[in-house]
Amino acid sequence: TLALAGLASGPPKQDERAAQAILEQKCIQCHLPKAAGGSLDLTSAASRLKGGISGPAYVSGKPQNSLLIKRLTASGSVPSMPLGQKGLSTNEQQVLAAWIKRGANLSTPLTAQRHWAWEQPKRPVPPRPAVAGWIKTPIDAFILSTLEREGLQPGKEASKQTLLRRVSFDLTGLPPTVTEINAFLADTSPNAYEHVVDRLFASTHYGERMALPWLDAARYADSNGFQQDGDTFQYIWRDWVVSAMNANMPFDTFTVEQIAGDLLPSATDKQRIATAFNRNHLLNGEGGAIPEEQRNVNLFDRVNTTATTWMGITLACAQCHDHKYDPFSQRDYYQFLSLFNNVPESGVPSGGGQYRIADPAIRYGTEAEIEQIEKLIQLRDTKVKQQGALKQDIDMSARIRMAKTILDQGATRVELSPWMMSSPYTSATYQQAFDTVFSAESDLSVFKPLNRADDGKSSVNIPELSSGNTAIYLIRNMTAATDSIVKLSFGSDDGIRVWVDSQEYIANNTMRGAILGQENLTLALKAGVHTLRVKIVNAAGIGGYAFDYQPLTLPDKSKTLLERFSRNEELQTSEKTIVAQILEPLFHTTNATKFERDIREIDIKLTVLRANLPQVMVMSDAQPRVTRILERGEYLQPRAAVQPAILSLFGGAPIKNRLDFAKWLVRFENPLTARVQVNRYWQHFFGAGLSKTPENFGMLGDKPSHPELLDWLATEFAWDWNVKRIQKLIVMSMTYRQASVCTADNLKKDPGNRFYARSSRLRLPSFVLRDLALATSGLIDLTIGGKPVYPYQPANIWDGLSITKERDFSYPQSTGKDLYRRSIYTFWRRTAAPGNMFDVASRQQCTVNPSYTSTPLHALTTLNDVTWVEAARVLAAQTEKAQPDFSHQLQHLSLQILGRKITRYEQGILQKVHQSSLMYYAKHLEDAERLLSIGQSPKANLRQPYVAALTQVVLALYNLDEAITRE
Repeated sequence: TLALAGLASGPPKQDERAAQAILEQKCIQCHLPKAAGGSLDLTSAASRLKGGISGPAYVSGKPQNSLLIKRLTASGSVPSMPLGQKGLSTNEQQVLAAWIKRGANLSTPLTAQRHWAWEQPKRPVPPRPAVAGWIKTPIDAFILSTLEREGLQPGKEASKQTLLRRVSFDLTGLPPTVTEINAFLADTSPNAYEHVVDRLFASTHYGERMALPWLDAARYADSNGFQQDGDTFQYIWRDWVVSAMNANMPFDTFTVEQIAGDLLPSATDKQRIATAFNRNHLLNGEGGAIPEEQRNVNLFDRVNTTATTWMGITLACAQCHDHKYDPFSQRDYYQFLSLFNNVPESGVPSGGGQYRIADPAIRYGTEAEIEQIEKLIQLRDTKVKQQGALKQDIDMSARIRMAKTILDQGATRVELSPWMMSSPYTSATYQQAFDTVFSAESDLSVFKPLNRADDGKSSVNIPELSSGNTAIYLIRNMTAATDSIVKLSFGSDDGIRVWVDSQEYIANNTMRGAILGQENLTLALKAGVHTLRVKIVNAAGIGGYAFDYQPLTLPDKSKTLLERFSRNEELQTSEKTIVAQILEPLFHTTNATKFERDIREIDIKLTVLRANLPQVMVMSDAQPRVTRILERGEYLQPRAAVQPAILSLFGGAPIKNRLDFAKWLVRFENPLTARVQVNRYWQHFFGAGLSKTPENFGMLGDKPSHPELLDWLATEFAWDWNVKRIQKLIVMSMTYRQASVCTADNLKKDPGNRFYARSSRLRLPSFVLRDLALATSGLIDLTIGGKPVYPYQPANIWDGLSITKERDFSYPQSTGKDLYRRSIYTFWRRTAAPGNMFDVASRQQCTVNPSYTSTPLHALTTLNDVTWVEAARVLAAQTEKAQPDFSHQLQHLSLQILGRKITRYEQGILQKVHQSSLMYYAKHLEDAERLLSIGQSPKANLRQPYVAALTQVVLALYNLDEAITRE
């Protein structure tokens, strides 16, 4: 029962406003004149006193005898109100009881006003509070005005050390370094804090910190889930998010690309990668999974995730029937779903082994891999352009001279000497045999007669090549009595390289049997002796070559054209083409062949690089489907067909696809998107949003504590969708910069800090706590992006997954720097999440409300996990070596971990910790050695008992409330 004695209440008008707000938010929707639950109409004083089938709603002045209070508190056997909803809080019950005790007066009738979240935000004018000097940004005007109305005093600004640590964790997730602390303390300029804020916004680690809540919303993980739990390559999307946030991509662009980047005109691979947001769902590849059922499960997940993330609505409630509390029909739900129903997917992943990918997917890599591919593409384009320019850059007189040479040579044959062959050269691999420059390329003494009767026209096998990964060289002279034009033809088993007079003309790294005509070369030879050198490289089995020589012969028509050309007569376009086809190869054989070889090599590299790129699951509309309403959400019971449309609450306008929908989301007339996002930003910086239910802006959600401020932030944000600008407004405000000290008056009047007369104190999430230990110890590897890593985890953490023999589920712990990557890069297995991430979202479904916890797992992890113990002993060893005595060591450790100097009193406590530990380790050297051997980082020569004791001091500091709390 409700204790009514001594009810705290404010001024009558304040009581009235509070009571009216509760009744309109929690009661009125079910108790209107036309649809009065229990025949009770709450809209007027007369109807309230008349009551419903159970009697009057209340007895004025006697809350303990009032039916309204009894129903709200579930007193006795009566059902609890609001029916089917979360009950009113004790504070809300007391507000209504105090209102009834005062006489239950309302100056205005209760109205069924349109819910605040469905109305387009109207930009309010910031109020003008009495104490304007406290204000830093317009945000403060709204907060201070409320504080004055509630009789509260705003807090003082936090100390510089506290403020620096707070904003560093909030914007980058990393503690400030000692250098940064000292620099900020030394900067006495009025803009010192703003300089810090700008530096943190410019940091590449900003995107990593801001990506964490977005990954929770997107239910991002590195595996599919379920029994087989195949791995994925979705980390490419994770890196896209980090990069987009670092680049301050406008939120409207950020939205459109993630929902419909594939539908943009001339969509790039990056824009397609963005759509992986809606392919991060679980995938069930178990043998008993029904593909169509699982496809619908995926569809429902996309609807729910998109609606929650961008609109803050519980649209999932309309999957089986019309929403009970919000104005969303089941038809609305399936019209929304139809936007995501054209993906060419089966519902289950394909393949076996470690990776289980479901189409559609594209190959894409890390920034380094993509940069390498783009450079090769640019180089290829350059080579092609150079090759094309070369073909046109020939002096006309040179063309005429070459035409005369062809006409003058007649049937003169070039004399060929017998083939000579080198001894075989064997390498470890075929590629090595092809690439290596062996002595035969410069030393003629290694050659001996080939002694084969056949000169190669029908292919010659060479037994010396049969050992595999072997190369031989063939050489012969070509003697031309006059300037001559010749055609050479080659075949090889396998790879071949051809030089004439030390100039390489052919290089084909291939696997094939030797057939004449595989490579052809037309040469203009000056009168004299020329050396032909051929390298044949065999991968396995019998290898050999084929060869033929012919002088250049032309049909009479071509000769006639050359004669006319040599006399500089005018030719028609078609005739010029024929002449060019005859002459061009003779001028460009050397350079053109080099360009062709370079282009071919680039193509091979591109093929290999692309084949090894990760396959990222993305969105596509390549398989149009008819979408039908499903009876009670059952995929086997399709009913009426529907077309895509905006939710009927917002006009119901028909739209074509996801791109239309994404653009509507970020239009100004959409009342939700901007509000939902700024509320989430507020939540990030204060621990709770202006509305405490970021996942539910509907009728049952929490009404904003400062609705005018929420609308002002929303309209400010929607003006340009500049994320960093709106976040800077928040962190520059005095509201954010207040100390977290709570006065007795503040605690009494505002225990939940809903009016912001102080800053919030938040337990740092485990992602950040681990990075804190790594950063302060100097172990951290701050490389941005890349494949997920496998840092220290409890032994056998994945053993429970090894229930089949399909794959090895032993935990593949990383080595070297990968052990110390930031926590955002830790491999996230859905069926066995990282053991030291004790307060994060499960990543099974969209989560936008963070979990703050003081679970004992905190201490179990931060006192015993290898990461923290290793960080403590490394930091202890560094400090012992760098600082002259224990007093200086403590000051250094306090600056590193707490961001401030330690007091004399605190120093005395920690000195006792160190002395008691030192006494223990002096008697138990094996325990000291064991402690200082934890972790894979190098162990320096140490004063073992002393450093072991100092390690315990560091662990104590790591576990202080101040260390694990963002003040």
